Amino acid sequence: MVMNAFFDGSNEEPNRRLLATVATAFPYVFEFRSPHGNAYITASSTGELPVALGALPGTSPHLVAGINTTLASGRRYTRDMLRQHAPVSDEHNVFSVLFAPMEMAYRRSTVRLLPAHLLVN
Repeated sequence: MVMNAFFDGSNEEPNRRLLATVATAFPYVFEFRSPHGNAYITASSTGELPVALGALPGTSPHLVAGINTTLASGRRYTRDMLRQHAPVSDEHNVFSVLFAPMEMAYRRSTVRLLPAHLLVN
């Protein structure tokens, strides 16, 4: 399993709950964080990464540097490491609530960058 996620940089609890949720289905969970806020989660039942990670031939050097930084951040999480973080279930999916502060901060920062004429409806 491979997931592209946006993690909350100021509150680790929602991030850990997402990892704990994935760990309920897979015994091997890995997290990679990019310098720009993206997080990539990979998980498997065998302990091996489910895909070959890296840059494709012909990728710009700037992107390769970002990919290498992200891959170097890799960390494995075990179920035991995530035991104190409650996984989320379909019956009680609170991810929208958990990540709401981060999403609002992102929207505020985006709005500040846009010219006013783009924000008029």
